[in-house]
Amino acid sequence: LYSVGTSRYGVCQGGLHIIDLTDPLEPTFAACIDSDGYTHDAQCLVYDGPDQDYQGVEICFAYNEDTVTIWNVEDKSNVQ
Repeated sequence: LYSVGTSRYGVCQGGLHIIDLTDPLEPTFAACIDSDGYTHDAQCLVYDGPDQDYQGVEICFAYNEDTVTIWNVEDKSNVQ
């Protein structure tokens, strides 16, 4: 689960908050992407475009206060 618009001063500092719902009765923290400021919207998908390097990779488009950032979220322990 990807959550946006969370507290600027709490978990994830307003950035993209990733929650693991493997066990929906006990959701757990998976990752934060807070290095690009407050994220107000995001679209996450498995890439199926022309760039072979990213075919089949889960990515998120994060719409921030003054930027749009594309994150590779395939590995939640190493978001790039």
